[in-house]
Amino acid sequence: MIKKNIFTRYPSRVLQSIMYLLPSITFCFLYFHKFVVDEDFYRVGWQSGIYTVLAFNAPKYCQFRLLFPLIFKIVAVVTHIGNKGVFFILIIAQTYIIIEICYRILNEYFVDKTINSLLAPFILYPMVWTFIILNDIYLYYDFTMLLLILLSYLLIIKRKNFWLILLFFIGNFNHNSIAFVILIYVLYNYKRLFTKETIIVTLALSVIFIGLKIFFHYWLINNAEDFAVFGAKRNIMLLQISTPYYLARDFVFIFGSLHLFALFNYKKIWRQMPNGKILMSLTLIPYIIVIFMLHNFDEMRDYIPAVPLVILPFLVYISTFPNSFLKPIKEEQT
Repeated sequence: MIKKNIFTRYPSRVLQSIMYLLPSITFCFLYFHKFVVDEDFYRVGWQSGIYTVLAFNAPKYCQFRLLFPLIFKIVAVVTHIGNKGVFFILIIAQTYIIIEICYRILNEYFVDKTINSLLAPFILYPMVWTFIILNDIYLYYDFTMLLLILLSYLLIIKRKNFWLILLFFIGNFNHNSIAFVILIYVLYNYKRLFTKETIIVTLALSVIFIGLKIFFHYWLINNAEDFAVFGAKRNIMLLQISTPYYLARDFVFIFGSLHLFALFNYKKIWRQMPNGKILMSLTLIPYIIVIFMLHNFDEMRDYIPAVPLVILPFLVYISTFPNSFLKPIKEEQT
């Protein structure tokens, strides 16, 4: 009787949930069998060792990434199923939530919620390229990393500052990419840059990030290695020795080539939506610079948090076509 009531009272919502769950399972099945099926969660001296992180024996640069391992441990204790099963369930849940958040973000950009609900799983397309096809490395926090960036994106647009600050604090226990939320927030609020609200929130986010980095430094002072990893020298050398095919492949197919549409049509995109909602995507420029300076620019999974910075301008570009099925919301919410 309960199931019948759910289906009869909310048929479209149930159908939408199924529509999001099935591609989530498909995506995670492919990811799981490429990376996780042979993974050792007890691996020492590497970022993927979930139990190494839980034992506080991981290198400094990844020991603070406790968010997913703690959730993993709680689910493992409660369910009593195997490690691989817990991981599979958690990445499916995160992928489902990522699609759901994408749907809610699209509702802030485009008018038709039915079209938005059908379009939300499209985020899996650039994810397939960055997570699976071009990616050669599995790290347990990648799904959580994208989820937190997307949720922050939504909270910024909705101006839910308290929840944004709380989420930002939590996100610092997952990955340093959460720092780009500060820039995304500033770019979205560029018209309100010197208002009391924007200044306070920006300062709060900055203080949290810097304060936690200082805390992590002293808290993990006895852990091996260091926080900073400077990859610029290695990246410059790689540019010199790599074949044009190798470089062109990554440049063209990262994000499934969606960034190329945004890159070559940014004026048209800006005319279609000249407000903070599209300006947020400019975060991609300093993001790529930081990747080049501090990480490995050829490691495709490093670009995972930038997926929303690419897919949203692409969809705005699609909305510029005559009789497009996407109708943008012209007025920025106040």
